[in-house]
Amino acid sequence: MTEGGTAAFQDSYYGDDLVGRIQPTLLGAATSVQLIQDEVEEELTKDDLEKMVEISLEETESIWLFDIEPTVFSTESEEAASIQEANEKYIELKKLKEGNDRYFARGMQTFNFDQKDKSFQTSHISTQSIGVMATTWDNYDQFERVRLLEEEEAELASSVIPSITVSATASKAVSRATSKQANRPSLHSSRAPSVMDKTQTVPIVGSMSQLSSTLLESSALLQSTIAVGNKNTRTDLKNKNPDSTEADTQAMEILNSDSLKNSLSVMEKAIMMNTYQPMQAIFRDLVELPAKNTEVTETATELDQNMMDTMGLSRPRTKDRHRAEDISPKLKLLWTFKCDYLTGYMPLCIEFNKENTDIIAVGYISSKPDQDNQHTGMVCCWSLKNPEFPDRTYKSSAGVCSLSFSSVHPSILAAGLTNGLISIYNIRKTDPLPAIDSSTCAAKHTAAVWQVEWVERETVSGEEKSEFLVSSSADGRISQWTIRKGFECTELMSLKRAISKQGDKKSTATGRTKQSSARISRFTPGLSFAFSKETSNIYLAGTEDGLIHRCSCSYTEQYLKSFDGHTGPISRIRWYPNHPEYFLTCSSDWSLRIWNTSSPVSLFTFTHLQEDIFDVHWSPVRPTLFASITESSLELWDLSISVLDPIHSSSPVDGITCFNFTLNSECILLGDSKGDLHMFKMQQMPPVQTVETMLKTLTGTDLEDTF
Repeated sequence: MTEGGTAAFQDSYYGDDLVGRIQPTLLGAATSVQLIQDEVEEELTKDDLEKMVEISLEETESIWLFDIEPTVFSTESEEAASIQEANEKYIELKKLKEGNDRYFARGMQTFNFDQKDKSFQTSHISTQSIGVMATTWDNYDQFERVRLLEEEEAELASSVIPSITVSATASKAVSRATSKQANRPSLHSSRAPSVMDKTQTVPIVGSMSQLSSTLLESSALLQSTIAVGNKNTRTDLKNKNPDSTEADTQAMEILNSDSLKNSLSVMEKAIMMNTYQPMQAIFRDLVELPAKNTEVTETATELDQNMMDTMGLSRPRTKDRHRAEDISPKLKLLWTFKCDYLTGYMPLCIEFNKENTDIIAVGYISSKPDQDNQHTGMVCCWSLKNPEFPDRTYKSSAGVCSLSFSSVHPSILAAGLTNGLISIYNIRKTDPLPAIDSSTCAAKHTAAVWQVEWVERETVSGEEKSEFLVSSSADGRISQWTIRKGFECTELMSLKRAISKQGDKKSTATGRTKQSSARISRFTPGLSFAFSKETSNIYLAGTEDGLIHRCSCSYTEQYLKSFDGHTGPISRIRWYPNHPEYFLTCSSDWSLRIWNTSSPVSLFTFTHLQEDIFDVHWSPVRPTLFASITESSLELWDLSISVLDPIHSSSPVDGITCFNFTLNSECILLGDSKGDLHMFKMQQMPPVQTVETMLKTLTGTDLEDTF
């Protein structure tokens, strides 16, 4: 508002007045154009050359290239109301455009092609009426024929011994192992193996136990080389191979049945359990079966020691240095989950099933992009009973960076992808496609989903607790998902950027200052979160700015509290499982910190290596132990022994990408950049301490009266 009671018309959104004000200026400039005349050289005389010439240097006047004067209208004019309304609409339009990163204003022009009429002629279509009748006896005869065929197949399956089709390598191994039985008669010895083109048919003689022992000696089926074809009828098999006998057709029908597939899967797991029995015994803290020559070796060793005592010779003693190495904690490799099917993929996350701890879900991402410059992904469900091949495999359009099993429905698995999608799988089924995903949801994430977790919390009405899926994404949103009427999403929090005091101190010390104008988005990516077990509506959120925010599901616009200490992105947040007030964080600033919810300052800071820390986990068995990983090393920290140095630090594999503690033993599962998963057993660990010992370490006082 100007002094004369007039309202200034703001810059037009469409640019109509701008064009009107520029045109007079351009016309005036066009009329004042002057032509440059040719310069004529003047001949100077001797007197002119001797004259004094004064030259004065002055600053040129300012040259205005572009100037727009505001258009002013009186508030009492007829156009004042419409201009004021247009200004208000423009202000509201600018408010709606703030923070909108999903839409862009673009102009485009389409070209309409000329249309051309064409005519064509077709032949006359002739029709004919035909009537067909099916009587009740026709239907009865057809169903009776099918019933008799099914009964014949069931009787055949219980009486005829099938022939298993294996690969050529497995066939040679089995034939070498069964060379002693070559002269015995076979059920199929009178025919040639002509049913399959590139496989060989191995006759089975005797019971299934003899077959299992034979396969154990040959180790031919350790990588699931049993080839099972598609189900065909007897007529189709005879048409494909007219020379095949009735026995061949019956054997192939049994071979392609689902019951045989399940039996072979159970047999394969039994073979694996027998092959890996010593390592499985160490994994489950069981007594290892002694080898055949163990008793002889121990007896010989005792005889040698007794002979040395008789001769007066001293027994060899181990050096003190070796004793020190023997009593220190160490990791022993038990086995490796690997197969050729996963070549070119590397694991990013590991999740154990809460109901059946022998099932492990692993999320993979391709090491190299495809032809569309996209990284594909895969979800594999491994079993501890078969480290050679996963039980379930699900391919995805993008890399899998987070996984979570449901507690209420243990067979439901949620996966967060790098392209912002969330997929739900039912691992009870072998269907390679997800049961549901967020591709059709309007409020889906637009960036990588770094964490998903099934959370049990109270509903809005405050009734019984229900399980919800919560996700945190790099687009700055923490969302809650429900599966009722489709896959619905509710936003819990939009993580707004905040100024970190530690970041300001760091920039001041280095002589550099942060410029807030350089921020492209006012939202910060959410990398991790953790819900409180005591209060299900309270959770912690870790951001890329290095801040940890305490949030509530009841307040979606503001934080309850912020914890400032890290100077880098928060990679992971873990609540202490035995006390609701302590939590552990790791960051890319090379440090680990333990916090108390009542204090904005961390209680302990752990720094050992100058590398980014990817993940951290509390031990499910030891209250004072937690582990962390970097790209090159694994560290074990026991606070009852030291708060300055880890009790163990090593590089068991090259290129560590993820890890997790097993839930049913003191083992650690490590994933590397080659796509393999390594199971390590923690040995020679210090005695297990109590929770009270841990709380004394954290607070410096005895808190036994707390429990």
